[in-house]
Amino acid sequence: MTNLLSGYISNLFWKYLSPEERTKYQPLLGDMLWSQLQMEIPANIKKTLFSTFRSIAVSEKSTAQLYSVWHKDHIIPNLKLNQDDYTKMAMSLALFNHMDYENILQEAKEDIKNPDDLTEFNFVLPSLSNDLAVRREFFKSLKDKKNRQRESWVLSALSNLNHPLRDEESIKNLRTSLDMLEEVQKTGDIFFPKGWLNSTIGKHTSSEAYTILNDFLKDNPNLEPTLLSKLMQASDDLYRVHTLSEKEDSVPAK
Repeated sequence: MTNLLSGYISNLFWKYLSPEERTKYQPLLGDMLWSQLQMEIPANIKKTLFSTFRSIAVSEKSTAQLYSVWHKDHIIPNLKLNQDDYTKMAMSLALFNHMDYENILQEAKEDIKNPDDLTEFNFVLPSLSNDLAVRREFFKSLKDKKNRQRESWVLSALSNLNHPLRDEESIKNLRTSLDMLEEVQKTGDIFFPKGWLNSTIGKHTSSEAYTILNDFLKDNPNLEPTLLSKLMQASDDLYRVHTLSEKEDSVPAK
């Protein structure tokens, strides 16, 4: 139940709140989660709560708290963290534009001892860059099927590229990612298209993304049914947010 609720919290925060609403409500949510983390609760629940906190720690205060855990300046009682957790914290700090993100990522890289994990980190690293040109070049590289062979790595990188904080930039690549869908299906594992969609259109809820999706559907009336089904599933939140927005706009002003 805790995992389910935590997933809902993160999803609602990033997809159903506007940037202004996130700025307004994040301090309250962040403080609530941080306070819970200091209490005596079972380790498995605390780990789930910390994962939720890490996912929404976008305010200056919460980012500083997350950094204090990553840097081991603050030890949360009964919270068991492994190397992968510290790597994920470093990646979140980069996404949240921590002022020292480059050094954080460099230190995180040096701390990785497993060769395979290090290779994966190096692959994903460009998607974490705050340099838009670097991110654009990385996305462009995914058009070559050779660069999509490690599919789980690709999906992690796409999730970074399409993070809601980067919506204004990533929206420019959204139509291209949809146009690549059939090729992704032909050249990848059976589950790759669904992951590709979840990590691209599935991260977007703006009106512009809604228009791009509908234009794609109009331009591809004969899209294979299995791909169409996956696309509809991945864009469910986008449709829901658009429907809610339409209802709000239709309510007469008092």
